[in-house]
Amino acid sequence: MKRYIIALAFLIMLPQTVSAVVATTQNTTETTILKIPLYAQEYTNSCEAASLRMALAYYGIKARDMELIEHFGYNPHLKDTVRNIWDDPQKQFVGFVNATGRGQGYGVYGLPVMQAILDYERKADYYTGSSTITASLLATSIREGHPVMIWGYSSLTEKPYTWKSPAGVDVIAFRGEHVRLVVGVQGPTHAPTGFYVHDSLSKRKSQFWKTADLLKNIYAVPGVTDQAIVVR
Repeated sequence: MKRYIIALAFLIMLPQTVSAVVATTQNTTETTILKIPLYAQEYTNSCEAASLRMALAYYGIKARDMELIEHFGYNPHLKDTVRNIWDDPQKQFVGFVNATGRGQGYGVYGLPVMQAILDYERKADYYTGSSTITASLLATSIREGHPVMIWGYSSLTEKPYTWKSPAGVDVIAFRGEHVRLVVGVQGPTHAPTGFYVHDSLSKRKSQFWKTADLLKNIYAVPGVTDQAIVVR
């Protein structure tokens, strides 16, 4: 029985076609905050699209949540609760984007988001696992002028659960999965004290997280939350 936990970090690059990024820096060795707009998610389950929408806007690319979800792959249907079969979030957006019930709407993981970024002719690095998603990785990316999408949770009141994809892959999921965008860092790059995060659900702009708290959120559910994409 397969367990769908990806442990990889890879770089996919395309030629630069969009104008240079803009960053505002206050004392580079202490605090760097990228000039990125905050967008509220347009649907119940579109945090991934909203976070990517913010990152793309930083590079001068305008898109709406549903447009991005279509690039993820969107062919929604209800979960087969009898056979415990549903779609694979590493292949497409799972479920309905505006549904709230269990087995009705979920979200998407890193690989389809990577494909959407490539569709918009951007570069991206995809990381999974606590050994690769480190504080210095996040800090370095921000200091180089690149926002980072991070998977995590908005609530963690229920245990993770699994279903099988149509291809027979065991998918790990949990209720409360959430994606945010890291837009700033505080402290030295090798040992940052905290990060600034845009949250499409709470609509909080540049919310400060202590480093330990942010990493705890990312590492909470291996195979789900331990994913990050540096958008270049």
